[in-house]
Amino acid sequence: MRRVLVTGSRKWLNRPAIWDVLKAELQQFGGLHVIQGGANGADDIAERWAYGMSQLGYDIKITRLVPDYERWGKKAPLVRNGIMARDGADVCHAFPLKGTGGTRQCMTEAFCYGIPVVNHGYQPHTAEAMEWARCYGSILKGLDV
Repeated sequence: MRRVLVTGSRKWLNRPAIWDVLKAELQQFGGLHVIQGGANGADDIAERWAYGMSQLGYDIKITRLVPDYERWGKKAPLVRNGIMARDGADVCHAFPLKGTGGTRQCMTEAFCYGIPVVNHGYQPHTAEAMEWARCYGSILKGLDV
């Protein structure tokens, strides 16, 4: 089963862009494990697509990893992104809009853990995320996670 990490802007509205990417993954690999962070926008679109397809009998597993604000406070979404990447995926499909720092940070985490990132949105985030991964590494470095 192919592990697909989906990250994107909370303001992402282009549902067909996400549906088409996930549909292509499903057609190529036969089964998907869709991993996302439980946010509005791209995460929610991916989860709803995956749920609908699973109800139609397709081999799809869904993981929603929500931020643990009680433990990590304001940096909880960043730690959540690091955990999603650390836990592994075969690919990260990113749907960033300009100015979406959380999506770029999740892309950075994917690069840190050797996950190929396919950017379907604001393209400058790819180079920025690669540079951040090279310079700073994962947010999980030094944390007891």
